[in-house]
Amino acid sequence: MGNIEGHSSKAATEEGLYYDYGALPDYALTVILSCVPDSDLRHCMLVCKRWYRTIKHSTFWKIKCINAGRLLKEIVTIPSTEWRNIYFKNPYGRNLIRNPCGDDGVFREWILFMNGGDGLKVENSDVGCKPKPTEMLEDMKNSTKNFVTSYGWCRRVQVIDLIKEGCSEYVLDTIRPDIEVSEWYTSRWDCSSVWEMRVSLSKKTYKSAEEIESCVSSQYVGYGGYGGGDVFDPTDWGLGKGDTIVATFKFGPQITPDRPMSVAVWEKVSHTFTGYGPGVKSVIFEDASKDTKFWAGHFGGKMSGARVKINMPTK
Repeated sequence: MGNIEGHSSKAATEEGLYYDYGALPDYALTVILSCVPDSDLRHCMLVCKRWYRTIKHSTFWKIKCINAGRLLKEIVTIPSTEWRNIYFKNPYGRNLIRNPCGDDGVFREWILFMNGGDGLKVENSDVGCKPKPTEMLEDMKNSTKNFVTSYGWCRRVQVIDLIKEGCSEYVLDTIRPDIEVSEWYTSRWDCSSVWEMRVSLSKKTYKSAEEIESCVSSQYVGYGGYGGGDVFDPTDWGLGKGDTIVATFKFGPQITPDRPMSVAVWEKVSHTFTGYGPGVKSVIFEDASKDTKFWAGHFGGKMSGARVKINMPTK
């Protein structure tokens, strides 16, 4: 390496001896630099050209990903910038839904298309239903909160920009990893409710809340009136009109009748998208609920633990 830009390749030890770092093999230097705290990497890149090139190289970020438990064995040809995204944003294997349980309030991260009755609310614990099961608490990272609806439709959406979250277009188009989606729901024992969920994979990215709201009919109710109904318009998001939506999963509308408290349990709805087509850039996660008796207050369906997770293959 020699002297580059005034930096010596020799460093003094406490004993007064010198070691020539220029003699280090490239891989050894990469391993050593990968142990440097992230906050100091910018300074290391200014030491010399060799250190700069080492830190910019994909091998460096692959090693950082291995050390952080984010090794993706299937990806061998993506640019180093993608590995850097994987390290810093960690988009694979984590829940991409923000505020899934209501810990950050009703409106944080969610767009409400309909907020009927007395409006959507966050409950701090289970009211009028059985306690959350262990599996649910694990999905929710031990949060005890949930959303609860009222006597008018409460419908909301969260759109996840996969590229912004750090996913690679190469990964989504070539490897097409499984995309797992799920949510837990229940109702009170003494008041029946209706709940539904729809998740779509879209080729489009959405720049603003206004653009998202323009894609949805907020007045649609397919059938059933106050007693039930399907609040999701089948033409939302351009479904059935062109190729913007790559795949869709829909559950419900599910009416949960009055029942004894002993069986007012939380249930999980889940789906895994596999073998979808290329071009996916966003996940559109929607849910909606209300009670079927038109009771004032918050006697409608409950939901919590919404999840969108991209599961990279392990072999």
